[in-house]
Amino acid sequence: MQRVAAQACGVRHYRVRRRYRWRPRGWVIATAAGLALLVAAATFGAAVGGNRARADDGTALGHQGTVTEVVVERGDTLWSIASRYAKPGEDIRDKVHEIMKANGLKDAQLRAGMVLVIPKGKP
Repeated sequence: MQRVAAQACGVRHYRVRRRYRWRPRGWVIATAAGLALLVAAATFGAAVGGNRARADDGTALGHQGTVTEVVVERGDTLWSIASRYAKPGEDIRDKVHEIMKANGLKDAQLRAGMVLVIPKGKP
């Protein structure tokens, strides 16, 4: 604390300057602003960064040469794509599960324009 003396008519008055003290409302506002900034940055990063790391040749990292990329067209389903790329005699359900796992999908919802990685399977 600092004391500042003011003198008027021979009488000394002391005024005490205090540092700002965070009040509970101030903490709430600061925390909310910080969280909003963090959510905005995460949303921006997810939108711009995409969801898969790619190598220079366009294949997913970790799968060089063992995947095919497919752009989802309007009306495509995961089942139709899996049946297109399944080997003869392979169970379509297994291929659907492989595609979902390779792309980090939680459900079978697809949007037109999505790029799916189709694993070619075991050599």
